[in-house]
Amino acid sequence: MHDTDIPTTRTLTKGNKIIHKFPTDIRQFITIENNAVVKKVISKIIDALPRKEQESIYKNKKESFDLRVRKCQEYLACMEYARSNSKYDDWQFPEETIKLKGGDCEDMAFLLASLILTIGISDYCVRVAFGNVIEYDGDKSNSHEHCWVMYQNEQGVWEIIEPLLYVQPAKDEAPTYLATSTVFTPPRMSNTCHYVFNRSHLWSVRTYDSETGNDFQGYLLSKRKYFNKVDPGFATKIHNSIFQQALKGMSSSDLQKVMRTSLYIDANTLIYDPRDHFDFAYIDEGWERVRQRLSTKDLGDFAKAVHAVGDFYAHSFYGYFAVDAAGHIPVYNPAKPLDPVRLKYDFKGLGDLKGCKLSTCKPGTAKAEDLWNGKLISGQWWRFYAPIPNDIQDRPDFCTRRCIPDHDAVAVDSENFDPNKHKVCKSPFEYKIQFEARVKAAIDHISLIYQQWQHS
Repeated sequence: MHDTDIPTTRTLTKGNKIIHKFPTDIRQFITIENNAVVKKVISKIIDALPRKEQESIYKNKKESFDLRVRKCQEYLACMEYARSNSKYDDWQFPEETIKLKGGDCEDMAFLLASLILTIGISDYCVRVAFGNVIEYDGDKSNSHEHCWVMYQNEQGVWEIIEPLLYVQPAKDEAPTYLATSTVFTPPRMSNTCHYVFNRSHLWSVRTYDSETGNDFQGYLLSKRKYFNKVDPGFATKIHNSIFQQALKGMSSSDLQKVMRTSLYIDANTLIYDPRDHFDFAYIDEGWERVRQRLSTKDLGDFAKAVHAVGDFYAHSFYGYFAVDAAGHIPVYNPAKPLDPVRLKYDFKGLGDLKGCKLSTCKPGTAKAEDLWNGKLISGQWWRFYAPIPNDIQDRPDFCTRRCIPDHDAVAVDSENFDPNKHKVCKSPFEYKIQFEARVKAAIDHISLIYQQWQHS
């Protein structure tokens, strides 16, 4: 888009006259090249790194560019999320955000993009995006107007970088997450870009969404009153701290890659495969994928494997059958599964078995439980916005996998008990025992996997 000027909400004074909404170029909100203030921040970031990582950056070694981006993200931990009190959001320049040690989603995105560019990433590989983020919770959805950063990493893949993952919540708000907690499965999310820009250009994004058009100025005037209402909780919910507890000793850059890969698996519903999450009762297939991925010795495959392990404890019935009187769940051994005699199900009260057709799957079967007694299962995650791989849907046995309760009724995947969703646990107390025991088992299991993976 050639017209890059926007009506700013900042004010000018001329004598006693106050001038509002004068035009300014949007590209200037990403700091100029070699900005002295931002360079001082970058110097502090690099000086705090271990010598080996400093050397990697100075010598432009492989993966040093991705490392730089992660360190810029981590810098935002000293920032505080702060909503604007104005009717229309007053954007801050990066220097102002650094001085104020806080801002809202646009301010953090502008600062993060500026840091990334200043630390040596090409302008070609960085964009600031305007659009919306949609959270999917079952058949419901919730949309947020939002601003974030996009970065083309060293593998050539454009990835979403969410600034609000690192910032502190506002002082007048209770955190919407616990820093030491584990949320196994964040809400499924999708990002829709409407416009992107960097130091050089402004683009409208081709999309079926009618929000995007040729009038960027009008778009901002209509949306900027909503940007300051974004709740950073939607971003912090997806922060999965289980890896921080289980992968002790892993380098910061490797840990960031693990967490980044884990987020990608959950956030990108277009690549959804139930075998990556132990959904639809794919227990044996899920463990086989874990085994194969760990065997490659690739860090990305390792991340996918340990993500799946966490999902096994969160999604399956294992925790219900394996928990002992002391509230302890032992680490699962795929080579020594539970005694089939113990695996008896009662789906009564667990909600509608959506898509279940017993007469088609197994004629003469009285109840869906009869298909699964003696087998360890999980819930079905059938959602309108997520595709199921064709090689699964085309199998004759797939219809039986619709004859199990919904994922939300079965899974123990967040700190808080929701009686409208969680049907197996009948009380907050019972749910709390399950959640804490599953978290501990997942941490122990992933820690064991990491030790073996390091020495194999």
